[in-house]
Amino acid sequence: MAYAALGEVFDAVIAFIGILAPDGTLIDVNQPGLDVSGLVNADIAGTKLWDGPWFRHDPVLRERVRAATGGAASGETQRFEADIRVAGGDPMTIDLQISPQRGAHGRIVALVASATDVTDRRRAELELAQAHETFITVVRSCPFGIVVLDADLTLRFMSDGAKLAFDDPLEKMIGTDYAAIMREAWPAEMAEEIIGRFRHTLETGESFRSDDTTGLRRDRGAVESYDWRLERIFLPDRRFGVVCHFYDLSERTEYESVVRESEALFRSTFENAAVGMAHVAPDGTWLRVNQCLCDLLGYSKAELLGLRFQDVTHPEDLEADVGMLQEVIEGKRDAYEMDKRYIARNGDLVWVTLTVSCIRRDDGSVEYFISAVRDITRQKAAEEQRDLLVHELNHRVKNILASIQSVASHTRRNSGGLEDFFKRFDGRLRAISRAHDSIFDDTAGSASLREILEGQFAIYYAEGSRAYTLDGPNLGLDAALASKLGVVFHEMITNAMKYGALSHEGGHIAIEWSVRRREGGREIALAWTETGGPAAAQPTTFGFGSTLIDMMVVQSLGGTLERTFSETGLVVAMTVRL
Repeated sequence: MAYAALGEVFDAVIAFIGILAPDGTLIDVNQPGLDVSGLVNADIAGTKLWDGPWFRHDPVLRERVRAATGGAASGETQRFEADIRVAGGDPMTIDLQISPQRGAHGRIVALVASATDVTDRRRAELELAQAHETFITVVRSCPFGIVVLDADLTLRFMSDGAKLAFDDPLEKMIGTDYAAIMREAWPAEMAEEIIGRFRHTLETGESFRSDDTTGLRRDRGAVESYDWRLERIFLPDRRFGVVCHFYDLSERTEYESVVRESEALFRSTFENAAVGMAHVAPDGTWLRVNQCLCDLLGYSKAELLGLRFQDVTHPEDLEADVGMLQEVIEGKRDAYEMDKRYIARNGDLVWVTLTVSCIRRDDGSVEYFISAVRDITRQKAAEEQRDLLVHELNHRVKNILASIQSVASHTRRNSGGLEDFFKRFDGRLRAISRAHDSIFDDTAGSASLREILEGQFAIYYAEGSRAYTLDGPNLGLDAALASKLGVVFHEMITNAMKYGALSHEGGHIAIEWSVRRREGGREIALAWTETGGPAAAQPTTFGFGSTLIDMMVVQSLGGTLERTFSETGLVVAMTVRL
């Protein structure tokens, strides 16, 4: 049963996963790995990983996979990207990892090969590199001047337009102290003022702009006028530098043309962003969306541009989103960020972190909003799992305290004196500890169904108590099943102590079980009948303990559970697969 459940998880993950023997022989591949290859397990079982259909096209890659498998078998996890072939010979880029799995004694007993499809990421990286190269080409070919200086004010980059301002060839100037270049081009006082501006921007980060710097060039003997500005930038060597933009005032029209080219480059960057990006009208209509946002919500660009963000926002999040958007429109804030839910085209909920800013017109009104959308669905799922675990821990602590209180009460009524009470109470506390150890340890070994039940009742009742009767065949259970049933019976006895038959003196629980055949194997059929307690009424809501019982029996153990509430007490009928 546990293996079947693990197999379902194995096949449900979106990554490609294979289990290998230490020598690299494929033992099992999960369903996503088979589907993308167009294979079944029988096609590749017993094959060496590097001989699999994914790597046959490239002898160099096959050897790298073989060597990586050997490295993993030696205890070192291996990871690299690889270009493979999938069904139909189609190419795919994967992030491949081969890691060792050790047994109880530290020996490597298996290797796990896992891979994720990073084809889109690789494509995006190439497109980004191309965009960067395009950007550099555009900047270098600009008709206006751009120079970049490093932290030592050494010239590192010069655009084609900047070359027109100097007579020396670029090869001679690159790597030269820019102060020396300025002193050669301009009179001493003017050159020192220019260099002082560069140093101030480098040291303080303050921008500088001069709309009209005019002077007689020393090297050319001509009067020239420049519009120039300085900005501090962060260079690849992780130090600050300075970029200087300058142009001849007569070249303003050409400069504006280059600005339009830069805007085109921005549009390209917008489209290739790794997060969802959108421009949104003040009424919520999508004006521009990138492909990442379309993929996240499952709509085409044409479909999204026909909608408003209100149309795909979860109703419970809409009021807060629209409220903050209105505050931006009214000028009460410049931007906002919130976690919200979108409803994807297929109906799935998508959790995102939404960051919104705006572009305003000269009169202060909002022209459009800029939205960045980051998918946090997995993060939210992890937070929900954390909250469930905290809730369960809280429930466990309360149950333990209630159990100790009940044990103390029972022990006091049946003790002959204080010394006898301490002896009995100590024994019961140890029984509680052993019972909790057993039900939360699924590696403790097998146990019979009768032993599990008796162990749980022993917390509260001495051996031979008339509070319960057990009737059924001797049935051995594996450790995992015994652990889960221990949790179920612990919760049922706790509920009976609080609300059911065991809350009254003379209350009784009769437990009967049998084993019967079912399609695909056998199952335990168990009846739990409470009498002598209060009447059992159908509750309006179930507490966490009852919910946990249902989750264990139905979801984890693949069984059934039916409760009957009657005047004589609660009756539970359950089945559990063996």
